[in-house]
Amino acid sequence: MTGNVHEWCANEYDSLMYSREKIAPTICSYTSLEGVVRGGDWQSSKQHLRIANRNHISPYIRNAGVGFRLVMDIE
Repeated sequence: MTGNVHEWCANEYDSLMYSREKIAPTICSYTSLEGVVRGGDWQSSKQHLRIANRNHISPYIRNAGVGFRLVMDIE
């Protein structure tokens, strides 16, 4: 699925998140100006086509290269 679209995540973007000690990511409340997107899209260069690729985007911008994944528990 990597390379289809950047995957929109439910976390608020924090550029210092990985430099802090073991804190839980904040679920996006849209009070932040930007949310997290992971991976790459069909226009990305090959070095950006990784799930570990983490970037940010405003939740108010439409972009054909950003999507989300639906997950359902089967019970």
